[in-house]
Amino acid sequence: MEEPKMDAAGPSEVGSMQRVLEAKLETVMDIAPFNMSPLHVATAKGEVEVVKLIMNKGDPVELSSRDDLHRTPLHLAAYNDHAEVVKMILSKLEEGHVDVNAPAMFGITPLHLSIMRRSLSVAEVLISTQLVDKMAQTEELLSVLHMAADVGQDNIITLLAQTLAESEVGKLMSAGMVDRIQRTPLHYAARAGHLDVVRLFLQQPFYEYLDVNAKDADGLTPLHLAARVGHTGVVAELLKCANLSVNAKARNQNTQASVVAPTDLELEYLPRPSLADSRVETSNGFTALHLAAREGHKGVVTRLLRCASILVNEEDADGLTPLHYACMSGQAEVVKILLENSKRNVNAEAKDKSTPLHLGVKNGHIPTVIELLRQRDINCNCEDGTGSTVLDIAEREGHINLVWLLLEHPVEVRKDPGAEHLYSKQLELAAKERHEDIVRLLFQRISDEVAFPDGAQYQYGQHLLHWAADMGYKQLTRLLLEWGSPHDVNVRDSLSNTPLHYAAQKGHIDIVRMLLGHSDVDINAENIRKETPLHLAAREGQYQVVKELSLETTGRLRATEEDKYDRTALQLAVENRHKDIQKLLLERPDVQEYVNGLYRDRQVYVDAANAILVGSSLIASVTFAAWLQPPLGYAQYVGGVPGAAQPSGNYEVYADLQQHPSLEVFWIFNTLSFFFSIATVMAGAGGVLPMRERFIKDAVQKVRRALLWTALLLAGSVIFVLGAFATAGYVVLPPIPKYRNDMIITIVLGGSVCAVALGVFLLNLYQLLPEWWRSNVDHRCVLKWRELWIRNSDTKSKRR
Repeated sequence: MEEPKMDAAGPSEVGSMQRVLEAKLETVMDIAPFNMSPLHVATAKGEVEVVKLIMNKGDPVELSSRDDLHRTPLHLAAYNDHAEVVKMILSKLEEGHVDVNAPAMFGITPLHLSIMRRSLSVAEVLISTQLVDKMAQTEELLSVLHMAADVGQDNIITLLAQTLAESEVGKLMSAGMVDRIQRTPLHYAARAGHLDVVRLFLQQPFYEYLDVNAKDADGLTPLHLAARVGHTGVVAELLKCANLSVNAKARNQNTQASVVAPTDLELEYLPRPSLADSRVETSNGFTALHLAAREGHKGVVTRLLRCASILVNEEDADGLTPLHYACMSGQAEVVKILLENSKRNVNAEAKDKSTPLHLGVKNGHIPTVIELLRQRDINCNCEDGTGSTVLDIAEREGHINLVWLLLEHPVEVRKDPGAEHLYSKQLELAAKERHEDIVRLLFQRISDEVAFPDGAQYQYGQHLLHWAADMGYKQLTRLLLEWGSPHDVNVRDSLSNTPLHYAAQKGHIDIVRMLLGHSDVDINAENIRKETPLHLAAREGQYQVVKELSLETTGRLRATEEDKYDRTALQLAVENRHKDIQKLLLERPDVQEYVNGLYRDRQVYVDAANAILVGSSLIASVTFAAWLQPPLGYAQYVGGVPGAAQPSGNYEVYADLQQHPSLEVFWIFNTLSFFFSIATVMAGAGGVLPMRERFIKDAVQKVRRALLWTALLLAGSVIFVLGAFATAGYVVLPPIPKYRNDMIITIVLGGSVCAVALGVFLLNLYQLLPEWWRSNVDHRCVLKWRELWIRNSDTKSKRR
């Protein structure tokens, strides 16, 4: 490439030329593949002064020079939104050195590039230029409206409407200006979801020439494209058109299969709308509702169903309805919406006689199948074109969970002649391959001993061994124990139940013995409620299971374990009145020791409560005596009641309080102490009352709670007694410092001793609190102390 001459240029021009060369060197990695000229580089960078220098001093031919992508400098200026540079280049139009409509590769003009790059300022300049061809199309027959619609440039579309003549607008919107796959600008706006652009097209001057039902080469309308992608707003806007064909069907010509999407390199330097869709349709005759249902666009489906003319059961070329599409794709929420429509046909048959239920089961969509099975008019036993029922399909496809689900409904099980022999061979093969789910299914088919359980029992992540133990299937349990690893005997479901839990709860003694015979079994395994198999057996009254678990030969049972609610197996047996199990458990030494310990605890608590009752009675008797005589030896006041009319010679006796108001404080403390003492007696007496037909632990807990409350009430009574004593000591002495000081000293010393004793008492009382309460109190205390320590640390650091 010939370099610009520099010998005739001045110093400043030399400097400008130097910058051009520097720019060229800086971007060598970008421009090397495209063989750009210095003017290309300068226009791309927007170097106005450099462009001016080259245009004035350089070769005029360089204005129309092309790089390897056939781009002129005007292309690069438009690409990079350099409006000032574009104006400079357009100023050379009269000299004939600039071709404003020069096509780059794929027929892309500078105007096309400005629109695709959203360069509004450049687009305005080019559109206002008379020589610019606004009707220019690319090699793929894309017009400026196609491009503006694809990138959502409603401003450019408005500008075109204001600038172009009505005939030109009509030409751009006419059927003769569709792209290579016969799509209109509205197709691109609908596919991209540009609601503002769609609204512009549905207004004048465009609407007069718009065909809202225009179909592309595959029969797709703008409504199809918007519904498939899920642009609810665009669909709603299109539905406002009175002439919209909401049930328009596609006529798939497999056009998309021949469309090649632009490469990333092409989109980077020569951006243009892609003719290729994100999904290639293979079916035929579908409507917009079919596509929205298949893709799971709830909003679009809801909008379409509101249309009075919508055909909810419209069939495609294969006889599939929108409900078929939704079930096939597993769109459970859309299925629910479609089923709420009163016109839907839940049992609609396609040409191969497949119903929506067939397709949902075949593809293993459990939520979808659940929605279908909730319909009262669903037919679970219809056959498809191959004679297969939904149950047959679930079995064949290996969707075992759907098998359980279907069997909760009136589904017929095949009893064809020879089926048993067929199932036997399959069972042999499944056993060899250790397909446990298939074994479970086939056992039901060939054995009267095995029957299906309720499907609801299989929502907790159960293993097949859980199911076999729960149902009491000895053969299957033995088979599974032989197949599995040693740890499978303790396999847990989502509730942490082991197979032994299920067998013990249901009383399947043979299964229990089989599991206990396994050396790795955990006889004391706990579920999330901390229940062991013994807990469940005792609660359900399974005497033989409890006996088997309690045998000394097992030697591993911990019969006094407590569940989440602090209940042992013995307590559960007592609460459920299983006397035979109570007697059986009480024969165990560990249970006997546990019960004896409870009785000892109860006696300790009763003795402590009695001691508290004695103390509270003593306090009550002392405080009550203060009501029977003038307190503290005060003189009597004899006279009538102040302010009350009294009969002649009628007098009442009162304590003389007029000169000693502090005595009111004494009476308040004295009264509170008396009533707290009485409450202590009542609470303690209620705690030792006998409990009929209740476990001894309940009685212990009752006494323990009563002891807690009596202790708290006694502590309050003691505090008020101390307050009354201190007040009395202060009031009764004359106001002489010597006596007052002595009294204060004695109160402080005596009060300190009592405070220490009361603190020790409260610490011991704290041990009676429930464990969860103590942990919460400790946690709160730790947080308070930590917060105080952090606050003090921050204060010290600020002082520093």
